[in-house]
Amino acid sequence: MSGIRQFVEIREDGRLKPETMTVDEFVAQGVSPKRVVQARWEFDGRTVLIANRFGMHAQVLPERDGVVALYDHGNNPPTCELRVVNGDGSLRMVINNRVHINGSDCPGIFSWFSPPLLSAPGAFGAIFSADSGSMWHLDIDANDGRVLAARQSK
Repeated sequence: MSGIRQFVEIREDGRLKPETMTVDEFVAQGVSPKRVVQARWEFDGRTVLIANRFGMHAQVLPERDGVVALYDHGNNPPTCELRVVNGDGSLRMVINNRVHINGSDCPGIFSWFSPPLLSAPGAFGAIFSADSGSMWHLDIDANDGRVLAARQSK
């Protein structure tokens, strides 16, 4: 099985942000921030595209077998849905905005990605803003949605 290749995020103005480009590099080119509305990649010899007109942020999973994506719903206050998408574009799972942290259910919202705290296979890092006002760095298992590690950051 081949992994994901040529991953890019596509902004609403049509500009591409390749996976290897940092936000700082993008801004240094004189490009003002615009909403990302699509992500595109190659998988098993075909092009795969996911999209959301309200905006999204996506990144390739460490094993390159899928993509994790935050979908904005265009609500005020903002709400995001965290999805894990297989390399072929099919939905693997939606991760609930109520997560289990240190023995307690915690409602909130996923807001960004970060490097995982652990080097566990299949894990990705995400920032979770709890309704209580605390912020958490979570490692999440991309295969079953479990929280593998949690560190409060605020």
